[in-house]
Amino acid sequence: MDFRSRANREAAIEAGSVVAPRADRRRRILTRLFGWGGEALPLASIALLAALVAALVLLADRQERETRRLDLVRDALWVGEALDFALSSQREAVQRLAEDTQRGGLAGEAFAARARTLSAAYAEFAALALVEAGGEISAGAQDRPDSVAQMGLGAEEFATARAASTVSRHAVITGVVRPAEGGPALAIVAPASAQGAAGAFVVAQVSLDKLLAQQAPWWVAERLALAIVDADDEPLARRARGEADPAIAPHKSAFGPIAPGLFLTVAAYARPSNVTQNALLGAIAAMAIVAAASLWARARHLARRRESERRLREETAFRRSMEDSLTIGMRARDLEGRIISVNAAFERMVGWSEADLVGRAPPMPYWREEDIARTRALHDKVLVGDMPDQGMEFRFRRRDGVEFDALVYEAPLIDAEGAHRGWIGSFLDITARRQAEALAREQSETLERTARLVTIGEMASLVAHELNQPLAAISSWNAGMLNLLAQGEADPDVLRGALERSAEAAQRAGRILRRVQDFVRRSEPRFEPLDLAALAAECVERARREHRDGEIALDVTADAPAQGDRILIEQVIVNLLRNAAEAAQAQGAARRIRVTVRRIDDEIELAVRDNGPGLPPDVAARLFTPFQTTKEKGMGLGLTICRSIVEVHGGRLTGANAPGGGAAFAFRLRLAEQGEAATTGAPTGQAA
Repeated sequence: MDFRSRANREAAIEAGSVVAPRADRRRRILTRLFGWGGEALPLASIALLAALVAALVLLADRQERETRRLDLVRDALWVGEALDFALSSQREAVQRLAEDTQRGGLAGEAFAARARTLSAAYAEFAALALVEAGGEISAGAQDRPDSVAQMGLGAEEFATARAASTVSRHAVITGVVRPAEGGPALAIVAPASAQGAAGAFVVAQVSLDKLLAQQAPWWVAERLALAIVDADDEPLARRARGEADPAIAPHKSAFGPIAPGLFLTVAAYARPSNVTQNALLGAIAAMAIVAAASLWARARHLARRRESERRLREETAFRRSMEDSLTIGMRARDLEGRIISVNAAFERMVGWSEADLVGRAPPMPYWREEDIARTRALHDKVLVGDMPDQGMEFRFRRRDGVEFDALVYEAPLIDAEGAHRGWIGSFLDITARRQAEALAREQSETLERTARLVTIGEMASLVAHELNQPLAAISSWNAGMLNLLAQGEADPDVLRGALERSAEAAQRAGRILRRVQDFVRRSEPRFEPLDLAALAAECVERARREHRDGEIALDVTADAPAQGDRILIEQVIVNLLRNAAEAAQAQGAARRIRVTVRRIDDEIELAVRDNGPGLPPDVAARLFTPFQTTKEKGMGLGLTICRSIVEVHGGRLTGANAPGGGAAFAFRLRLAEQGEAATTGAPTGQAA
């Protein structure tokens, strides 16, 4: 289906090729209710099954741990009773040995023989000896310790044990002792003499490590970790083959009155993982993950497809809205030049509807008959790919006969596969812009004429200002010569000098008039190599002749010619010298003017400094403003014209108060290039 025109798009929506907005809303509602297009229910079932399997496994594991805990408690009670029974038996055996020693007077080798027999019967005995009241060992089993202190009993502990056994007349078990050799142990003390505490005692050292090793059955030790600890949970003896299982709490029980302060702790070993159970769980989890991943991938694919369809609908609607809202006409053509699509702006621009234009081949109905050949040639150039980047201008005719100007840009029309399918053109109506440009040109010419009239007025003021001096000089020289002739004192040499100076003033006035005439004729300044130092010397010499009551010094350090118009620059120098002389005269002192010409980098600077009163702050702020002057008969145009002349030469005229008093004005001109011919710049009238 071709969606390139609005009519085709609307037909596609009616036919169902493009989902209508109402059907799209129904689909969104169903998606929200049933998840990813119906995949939510299977995913929920898989998740529930996995949760049930996990719950069963956890329940079975919990029951197993509870069973192991009950077995641990039962075995712990059994081992505790065995240890209590063993200690009771050992205490009774030591008690019988003490009674036999007391009745039969066993001592020496006879006691040692009985001690060895008893030690062989009770492997828990680390030592068994007959100890005197002072703590010395008089007889005992083989490798007996030398004293009761080596058995771990201190003097106070031994005295306490003797007192307890003497009072009860039975064997007593002391607290934990730490002998010189071996680990923690218990001591059994029984009286072996009728003399009471002053007599001998039978002392047996019971090793806790051996006690635990002998009395705990092997089948219990294979399943449980056993340990004897004190009240502070400090391990005294331990029998274990691995680490305890943190999932099952250990059982702790006291020995009872026979050995107060001792506790038996029993902990279950950590069992290795059940490979079969883990494999089954892993398989179930993997199947659940695969099923969920498959459903998720399918749902993602469907979601992407729906998203693509939504974006296509939005893109179509957006493109249609954008085309209809544009003020620029858009026209699409195929490779043969037939129109395949236009927007509403193009329809309004040419006055023809889309139905009239789509499918049309050149010549188009909006082409002007007198320009068909030229338009067809440009049309063919576009079809072969030869189109200018800056666009093409055409004059077209609307359906009602009104003509308009259009700027056309063409670009290749590329489809989604990157294939070149035609050309897309944008039409910009530039009729109003052309009219505005014509009006602007007309207004510019009017403004230019007005500006020239204003400038001519300024130049008239300049002529009146500049011609005043040479005409006054001519008048003075003529009056002087007439006076000499009237007095009969006419010296030819004097008359010749006066006539030469009068002629020089007349020539200067003529040059000024010629420059005004050049301006009226739109002449350009004649930029040429200019010896600024020589020109300054001429102007200074002329000023010296005019102002004899002062000093005008010239300091030249420049070694290269400048670039400029001699007549214009001469006017600037003469004006600056005249202003300096008048300022010094106003001060009431002898004139002292200093002119310097020096080179600064690639420029020549001329500066004029006077000994006048300087520039007041209000005057300095508006120094170059036209018609602003401090002279009684001044027009306020001299410095303004001088600045314009200097700016035409690419420089800048500056003025400021000089250090030590007076004012200083300076301007710069660029150096003339070697072998440079005379060039032209802006019109003189613009400078003025």
